[in-house]
This record gives sequence, structure tokens and C-alpha cells, in this order.
Amino acid sequence: MQGQLAVSTILSIVISGIFGYVIGRPFGLMAIMEALMAGLMGAMLGEMIPITQMMIMIAAMDLFIFL
Repeated sequence: MQGQLAVSTILSIVISGIFGYVIGRPFGLMAIMEALMAGLMGAMLGEMIPITQMMIMIAAMDLFIFL
């Protein structure tokens, strides 16, 4: 997804959240929360997003936080 850093960042956060939930489920709620929060660390990649794609990333992070 060359040139689409915002979209690839959002997809990586969603995919890692799904895997985090599946992997953490057998270990309990604390493991699920830890895995989901670790998946959100992909948002740090958002620091490298060009200014033209910034609104996409802001909207996605708002959606992730408020869901």
C-alpha cells in the first residue's frame, strides 16, 4: 500500500486488535486488555503520516477510542 500510510496504519491496528483478542481470550480479561492496548501502539506510526492524510488518521483514532 505504497503512499497510503494512514490506511495501512489503521488496518494494522484493526488486525492486531483482532489477533490480540483471540490470543488473550483464553487467559482472561487482563490479557485481552493488554493485547488490545498493545495493538493501539501502532498509532505511534501515525507520527510519520503526511499532513495530507492526517484527517483520516484522526478520524480513525477517534473511532477506536469511542467504541
